[in-house]
Amino acid sequence: MPHCILECSPEILKHCDQQVLMQRCFDAAISSELFLPEDIKVRIQRLENQKIGETALTQLHTEVKILDGRTVEQRKHLSKKCCRGFTLT
Repeated sequence: MPHCILECSPEILKHCDQQVLMQRCFDAAISSELFLPEDIKVRIQRLENQKIGETALTQLHTEVKILDGRTVEQRKHLSKKCCRGFTLT
């Protein structure tokens, strides 16, 4: 069962609906055909304090944790699905 954690800067959350972000991640996990819907967990963590260099940072960091037993190919497939799910228009 995957645990999908979306770490977002406040600037991202000002412009994107949190429910939409979570749904995109959920849909990506479903489309991988590796998990049942009831096994997928998605949550957002807001990044309040961060500093990288001297510029303001706007970021969306996605971490997907899955149990052992998946092949490297399955893991890559899931990663690609999740990345494509966050292409913002």
